[in-house]
Amino acid sequence: MDVLAGLNPESSRAFMDESRNEEAILQHHDAITGTSPQATADDYSRRLYSAYTASRAVIEKTYKRLLTKTESNQQIFCDTLNITECTISETSDKIAVTIYNPIARPLSEYIRIPIVSGNYEVYDPNGEKVTHKEVVPVSKAVTALPGRKSQAMNELVFKANLVPLGFVTYLLKKTNTEKSK
Repeated sequence: MDVLAGLNPESSRAFMDESRNEEAILQHHDAITGTSPQATADDYSRRLYSAYTASRAVIEKTYKRLLTKTESNQQIFCDTLNITECTISETSDKIAVTIYNPIARPLSEYIRIPIVSGNYEVYDPNGEKVTHKEVVPVSKAVTALPGRKSQAMNELVFKANLVPLGFVTYLLKKTNTEKSK
């Protein structure tokens, strides 16, 4: 992403080196298989978080550089999507979802956004309405996860078309009407 944004290599080198170094250690067979002692597994967790934090710093710099001045400069990362939790999507009636494709070919992926309730309109990067979308309930197993603080009982699911080695932004707007069956 730093190449895509044309960032000065020196401005992101320390972050990228940190991420690469930590990820290299995490390639050890004990890290991959989970066969290490608990103290070592804890160290792997710390290293993974360090790599994530370093990578995220580069992502934030990239977004600030690439987004136009009319777009929001504040990026909010939903770090707990794995438990269907995202404060911004649960509390806002209008959000922009930016998705990055690190692969050198176009992809189509289903995107799942936690929501509390309601119906949403989804607009693609060209401003066209996405017609194939669904609101699906969150499973009882997920809502019962320890530590989950989310009020989301549903997910908005839509198919996103991603450009190679780039990012796209989809706009989600909550409507006043509930979806009719």
